[in-house]
Amino acid sequence: MTSDSESEYEALDVLRKSSWESFDKRRAFEWKVCIALWTALATFIGIMITNGHNDPPCYEKIVAISAFGFIVISHLFWLIGLHRANQIDKKISFKLFDAMLKIINEKHSKDTKEYIEEFKNKDNQIIKLWNIQFQFIMTLILVVISILLLNK
Repeated sequence: MTSDSESEYEALDVLRKSSWESFDKRRAFEWKVCIALWTALATFIGIMITNGHNDPPCYEKIVAISAFGFIVISHLFWLIGLHRANQIDKKISFKLFDAMLKIINEKHSKDTKEYIEEFKNKDNQIIKLWNIQFQFIMTLILVVISILLLNK
């Protein structure tokens, strides 16, 4: 490699690592926020179960159910936004990696190329993403339990 291509390679590597770290940090933050949300919902459920409650008036139920609906919808949109940002970071990382391979004149092996194509296609289908499904379903379950306890 020439010194120009070597410095270009190093610059691409710094950018690739940066985009991958951005994705990785966001993923860790995503789980912390979800666990905090679930803890708050579980605490509400625990209070409702242990302390019992009087049957609240209809307007209080409507306000509570609306708040729970807002939580569910906000969480869904937040997860979709995270997914899109993660996709951008991962795609940038892969494109930079490809550029690095071109500099050193190395082609992907057939297995690696097939894996990358499968990975790119899979990520475009949000329904197949287990982490988003799991996070949203957990939130939905906790909200449904909370609403059922309100109407007890």
